[in-house]
Amino acid sequence: MRGIVQMCLVWTIVAGSTAAASPRAFSPRSPAGTADSIYNANHPRLLFTGSELPALQQKVRDGGRDDTAYNAVRDIVKSVYPTKTEEQLFEDTFGVNIMPNLGIAAYLETPTDQAAVEFGRHMTLYIADTYDPDDNRTVRVGLS
Repeated sequence: MRGIVQMCLVWTIVAGSTAAASPRAFSPRSPAGTADSIYNANHPRLLFTGSELPALQQKVRDGGRDDTAYNAVRDIVKSVYPTKTEEQLFEDTFGVNIMPNLGIAAYLETPTDQAAVEFGRHMTLYIADTYDPDDNRTVRVGLS
């Protein structure tokens, strides 16, 4: 349940910054190039681009529910994640809620929060060092 709440917070932040633009603001991004077309067609895309960062950074500091959601994500990254082991952080969600929170907490700060970036790097390396490429442990929690 906590993971769902966190993902809703992420959606509130990102959706709140583009809702006025269009009800279809989240169309799939086009592939970067033909050489990587298979990769790009199958790889998840970021929620925002680097050029959108300044507007998003401002949006989560202008008052409103998106600010509250962003502050909740920052609080989780700063006060909850450091108190847990890697196993505890990945036990139920396989990192589905952790990695987006780390990215948002890192890149919506000015300047970029290097501690959150490094923690994200650490967690990425933990996944690579701990799980086999075809590991599918998420089946145990119904996320396959």
